[in-house]
Amino acid sequence: MPNDEPMAEASSSQSDSEESDGGEIDISEQDASAIMTAEAALESNPYDYEGHANYISHVRRCGLQAKLKDAREAMHSLFPLGEGIWLEWLKDEVAAFESGSATREDVTRLHELAVQDYLSVNIWLSYLAFISSGVQSGDSAAISEVRDVFERALTATSLHFSQGARVWAAYRQFEARLVAPQEETSTASAQQPTEKVLALFRRQLAVPHAHSGATLAEWEHAGGAEDPRRKEVLAAHEAAMRSAGEREPFEAAIGEEGAAADIQLLGGYMSYLEFEKKKGDLARCQCLYERVLAVFPVTHFLWLQYCSFLESRLLRQQDVNRLITSAYARATRNCPWVGQLWERRIRALHRAGAAEGELAAVYGEALAAHVPVREDVVQVVLAYAHYFKCKKELSQLQSLLTEAEKHLETRFQGELDHSLA
Repeated sequence: MPNDEPMAEASSSQSDSEESDGGEIDISEQDASAIMTAEAALESNPYDYEGHANYISHVRRCGLQAKLKDAREAMHSLFPLGEGIWLEWLKDEVAAFESGSATREDVTRLHELAVQDYLSVNIWLSYLAFISSGVQSGDSAAISEVRDVFERALTATSLHFSQGARVWAAYRQFEARLVAPQEETSTASAQQPTEKVLALFRRQLAVPHAHSGATLAEWEHAGGAEDPRRKEVLAAHEAAMRSAGEREPFEAAIGEEGAAADIQLLGGYMSYLEFEKKKGDLARCQCLYERVLAVFPVTHFLWLQYCSFLESRLLRQQDVNRLITSAYARATRNCPWVGQLWERRIRALHRAGAAEGELAAVYGEALAAHVPVREDVVQVVLAYAHYFKCKKELSQLQSLLTEAEKHLETRFQGELDHSLA
């Protein structure tokens, strides 16, 4: 995993009384022993994912809030976190906000971190529920902020065939709630938010998803019969239904969310990806890659495929540098032992015009990641060396290669690759 500081050393002794946010609490000798054992295990192996999860479970059950916060932050410094771990953490942070022990900024910041690891409709819904709570219809600044987050959520999730409709529904509910206090006025301004609800329906009905029929019925009930763009909406919906029909067999093959991550499920996703690639819709391919990576996060060939796909499709589009370098950063965080990902990440940063300091930091992380194959480390070195070669900084290039030779000799016990000489 990335070269972050491992979890702080465990304390040498554990009393049966600990401080929580609410004061001193008692824990049983059995729980104290379990916590001490988990701390000792992490001290000897700080990169044990299950060990971190086990430790967090123990301290959370005992209500040791200070330890719990440190444990979660330590785990996240080393690993991307799965949906279940994030949702539990977010739930606790929202509770802390409601009790006055966390700020709104704290909870927002944590949600921002959570949505970066993997695609999760549930995490986005948690974020949306929190950020929209308490927003009043007259607070234009707050409404604008919430709408921005909803739009980001739609960018990430709207093409999720089986779950995306939940985010659309949450957005409509938010806009409908803004209408309610104004309905009695019957003014033109009071009707404007209603148009926003209809506009969301129009957008959603043009997107293939698993609940298109129900969405159409909701639109009709919300005023679709009087929608001035009714004919256009119905035509778009019919096209979306045909598109949905093409995807339903693939969705059936991968089953419900939470299905066992086995070879059969992976095969279903790979067939689905091939279908979407042939269709040629970049956004759909991205969404599907994000779905499969959330289920198979350490299957390194998926990251290689995804990043290569982005590079091949985004070379002439805006934001290419941000999207590709971000994808490679996530890839190396999930699969730090794969030298090819580090090599490609360094080359992508170089193409993006990254500062020398950023390249040096990533190169340092790559060397510290203990990539197991010497030839892969050599390729990482050569990728970084290419940066200095292009800048014609020959003295720095020679210094890099000399240091790399020493690193390789130490790391791989004398199996030196003379191509660096």
